[in-house]
Amino acid sequence: MAFRPDNPGAWLLHCHIAWHASSGLAVQLLVRPKRIPKFEKDTETRRVCKNWVESPLWQQIKGLQDDSGI
Repeated sequence: MAFRPDNPGAWLLHCHIAWHASSGLAVQLLVRPKRIPKFEKDTETRRVCKNWVESPLWQQIKGLQDDSGI
């Protein structure tokens, strides 16, 4: 596999076979960490996370998921 690491962030490479993913068949790549925006200043990420935690769907499934969700 080859790619150009030019997009700052923490990127997950994973397998979509459910039991592979649940067994941990994944790796996280950190690309250009010094260029990743500071989370505490990222109001859009905070807004999206807050909306998800408050959503009715999350309230229904939060205790049911037993795998990675990939």
